[in-house]
Amino acid sequence: MRKFSAVAALSIVLAACGLSQPTSTADGLLAMPNLVGWTDVVTEDINVPEGVAFNPIDVNGTRVMEISAVPETAQSAQKTGGVSVRMSDDFENRVSGNQLLVTVRAYSTQPEARLGVAYSTNEVGNSGWRVFPVTDQPADYQFVYSVAPKRAGLGDFLGFRSYGEQAIRVVGFQVTVLPGAAAAPLPRTEPPPSALRTTQGE
Repeated sequence: MRKFSAVAALSIVLAACGLSQPTSTADGLLAMPNLVGWTDVVTEDINVPEGVAFNPIDVNGTRVMEISAVPETAQSAQKTGGVSVRMSDDFENRVSGNQLLVTVRAYSTQPEARLGVAYSTNEVGNSGWRVFPVTDQPADYQFVYSVAPKRAGLGDFLGFRSYGEQAIRVVGFQVTVLPGAAAAPLPRTEPPPSALRTTQGE
């Protein structure tokens, strides 16, 4: 059993209660009561492609992962060409045919850095890279994705990527199931930038 599967299950309950989004304020952005932190993810569930840099950094006692050197052509399908985390089998079953809210808390110490995030079913489509310009302070970046019903169930992955020469620091993440939402039969693979939003400042 994957270490963070219980946290993911808790996210489903929070979503049903209307509490899916973590507070995005200046204080406490390294504290993650409703997010999955890197200490909650077991090593074998993390995929790092050859040549991609993935380094743990301690920031005020919180383990943050710095990601860089992701190729421009990195795919958003399968395990993705960025750093990815495999969801638990139980969570894959729960999200099949439903709509997800993906939240990633991230920042960068470099100007004009961008974060890419993708949810991949490794079988029936993926969200494409959702691209967010990030600031030098941790903030929550979100998108909604409709997951097609699974077939054989080959594993779901949440991928993260950097762009260009910049490094991205990912603090934590959360994937919640939105209640009462049906999945689109043909999910988009490359959504337009206008479909993206961040909770920073909301």
